[in-house]
Amino acid sequence: MKPLRIAALLPAALLLAAALPERSIADRAAWNADYARIKAGMAQHYANLDWVRDHRGLDLRALDRRTQARIDSASKHGQALSALRDFVAAFRDPHLELTGRGPSRKAAEGRPEDPPAGSDCRAAGYADSRLGFARHFAAIEGWRPLEDGPFATARIGDTGVIRIASFREEDYGAACRRVFRAGMRERALRYAVRADLQRALIATLQGMRANGARRLIVDITGNGGGSEWGREAVALFTDRAMRRTAPRIANPACDRASVWAGDNPCLVFADQAQISTVAGIGAWAGPLWVLIDGGTASAAEEFAGWLSDNRVALLVGQPSYGAGCGYVNGGAPIALRAFPLILKMPNCARFAADGRNEIEGWRPDIALPDPRSDAQRWARELGRVVAQ
Repeated sequence: MKPLRIAALLPAALLLAAALPERSIADRAAWNADYARIKAGMAQHYANLDWVRDHRGLDLRALDRRTQARIDSASKHGQALSALRDFVAAFRDPHLELTGRGPSRKAAEGRPEDPPAGSDCRAAGYADSRLGFARHFAAIEGWRPLEDGPFATARIGDTGVIRIASFREEDYGAACRRVFRAGMRERALRYAVRADLQRALIATLQGMRANGARRLIVDITGNGGGSEWGREAVALFTDRAMRRTAPRIANPACDRASVWAGDNPCLVFADQAQISTVAGIGAWAGPLWVLIDGGTASAAEEFAGWLSDNRVALLVGQPSYGAGCGYVNGGAPIALRAFPLILKMPNCARFAADGRNEIEGWRPDIALPDPRSDAQRWARELGRVVAQ
């Protein structure tokens, strides 16, 4: 009887064994299709690809081989996804990320979106974020807080200090409430908030000058960036015309697929670098320092870059984050199909006057210690800067 029972089970076992490879083959095909989609998109539209290869020394061929081997040996979705995540992480680019919070599929397919803003500022995603100075500023000798509002201000003797905590409009709920109107679209609300903030910043700077501030520190520590408003704001801090290399947009003149095989096809930028200009408005036109740290990123780094490249300001503090340029017209997102994720990919790059890509961050002209580890020493050294 025992041999008969085993024989009876064989057909079912054979069917199960036959089914498992088919499922694995189908999954692997989907994983490989997503990986091919990522590589094709990055080769053509990832603006920092050549820089990471040439200046950071990332071996694209070796990376591709490792990733492909991991996908080929994967037996579960999680293993394949881990291979893709490690592939993306190898570039060490904050704007290059696999995320489920990216643009919608409509946006990923290149179709513009401008939905209604919502019933009020909260529904539109605007909130009152923490906009004031960090606590360690109080350790500076002679520190005298002045005003709060969207741009907190203080004085250290005859030196004014102004805080720009974010270049993201959604972090200024009070500004939204001043301009919100029923039926507004998202884009119109953003522009209205930005204009309101620009007016408030002008008034704040003019007030600093009227009250006798001879020098100014702009605190953008922890400012993670935001929108094009950062470039509009920079015009307020000088009365000079400023120039720097315009952001470079990825638009190669050839098929760059062979870059993953170690080849060096045409550059990711087909056009020659252009010069961008900003006409200074001069709400402030005196001596200027810009305070940066590891939390200063993206649009805040562009703000610092304009002032540093044109020798309008000295950068003080610690190296910035190194996010660089992000997404022009939404960037070049890639919607995956085997996973409910989108690869957010920067399609632009910004370069400093010395040719350095901003993803390497900005180095301060005057370095300060980390205030989180020694607030008193940080305060003393910043005080020495102000006293010069």
